Amino acid sequence: MHAFTGLPALARHATLRGRCSQPSVTPQDSKPSGRGWERALREAAPYLGMGTSLAVTVLLGLWIGHWLDKKLGTEPILFLVGAGLGLFAAGYQFYRTVVVRKR
Repeated sequence: MHAFTGLPALARHATLRGRCSQPSVTPQDSKPSGRGWERALREAAPYLGMGTSLAVTVLLGLWIGHWLDKKLGTEPILFLVGAGLGLFAAGYQFYRTVVVRKR
């Protein structure tokens, strides 16, 4: 009985074949060329945390508005103002990240 009985025959052969054929690394291959993953990550880095940053900006505006509403007893006016300011700040941040960086 074969050790990989749960895998289809094609997967078994691919798994076994993958163990035997490892690409050789030459000194030319070991030097970073600035292409591939390294370059892609360097170009994508400003955009990787943008979703979290935009969400935190909006939520911070909402929280400040809610806090001021509780303090001053003006519910929901300052909550909505905080939401608007948070959305404006997030939009400006998005603009700076995407449009200005392309220049």
